[in-house]
Amino acid sequence: MDRSDIERERQMDIDREDMRRINRIFTVTFYICAVFPALQLMVALCSFLASLITLGNAGLDPVSVFSCILADGPVIAALIWSYTKDKRGTIIAIAAVILRWLLYDRSDIVLAIMVTVLQAVCLLQYQKIGYLKTHEGYPDFCLYRKDGVKRIMSDEQIRESMKAPSADMDILETNGSSLKENKENHTANNYMDELVFNEKEQNK
Repeated sequence: MDRSDIERERQMDIDREDMRRINRIFTVTFYICAVFPALQLMVALCSFLASLITLGNAGLDPVSVFSCILADGPVIAALIWSYTKDKRGTIIAIAAVILRWLLYDRSDIVLAIMVTVLQAVCLLQYQKIGYLKTHEGYPDFCLYRKDGVKRIMSDEQIRESMKAPSADMDILETNGSSLKENKENHTANNYMDELVFNEKEQNK
């Protein structure tokens, strides 16, 4: 393996770690931001179901449930879009959270600030994502063989495995011993058959 291949693998290792870090940021941000509107939406839907079962004696009225769906539904959809690492989705998620706070419930100022800050952190990652897109192997950054199949083991792992005793060689050695024993037994049997045959010929 020449120097260019070594540099290529080293760069891929660096890019892979950067991509993993970005993926963790988006994943953690999504779950933190989505849990509160998702819970509110589930509570509203369960309350509406209870209202239907009890014929309006318990739970929220349909107007309140519909209002909750209009408020939290777009926020959750925008957060899912942002989770796919689409810059437009992240910007829309920030806008959806701010609009929800302005139009629906201003008591959730802490939630609105937290989601906005976390989505802003995701927004800062797109410069690094744009940089990684120009590198070979994006987004997985896994080496491929010349036939296009993904390499499971690195060159270092292959060299180490070649140094260690191979289980396949042990099997071959065992099978070789068995073949040798079978060959010796077969030779002995042929010799005995030949003696018996000669004895019968003499008796005639």
